[in-house]
Amino acid sequence: MCFSPSLTASVTGSKFKLTGLWLNSWHSLLLFGIIRLPCYGADTELSPLAVINKEGSLTISDGSSTYTFRKDGSFISGPRGICGRTIDGKWRSSDSGLFVVEGTWGWDNGLSEINDVRIMTLSIQSLYKTHESGPDEYKCYLVIEELKRKS
Repeated sequence: MCFSPSLTASVTGSKFKLTGLWLNSWHSLLLFGIIRLPCYGADTELSPLAVINKEGSLTISDGSSTYTFRKDGSFISGPRGICGRTIDGKWRSSDSGLFVVEGTWGWDNGLSEINDVRIMTLSIQSLYKTHESGPDEYKCYLVIEELKRKS
């Protein structure tokens, strides 16, 4: 665990008040920033498939929606708030390491097209877990490689 106090007062002269800590120069603040950097890199990048196999599911978020890949091949996505896009379907892993999701798209608390089935190809990169992500949620870089209607 790393120590990361937050800034609690504005800059006055060359003194900075940090929670329980006084720094007397810009150099000290710079040094403190350099010392903290390894804390962010301490998390190990994980394999999405390894997490799914070990834990039974993988949940990631883009900030407004969550995406859950379950070990049985089911997939569900929904909004973090009271309304937003939903996807209910199945996922599979492609030979190139991409995730292909086929599901019915909808909208919570809003209008949506009936039987709107789409195929979405995702790339999940830099997967890691921090104390800031929820207890069952991981952080990552998510790229939607392709999105098309099922014909």
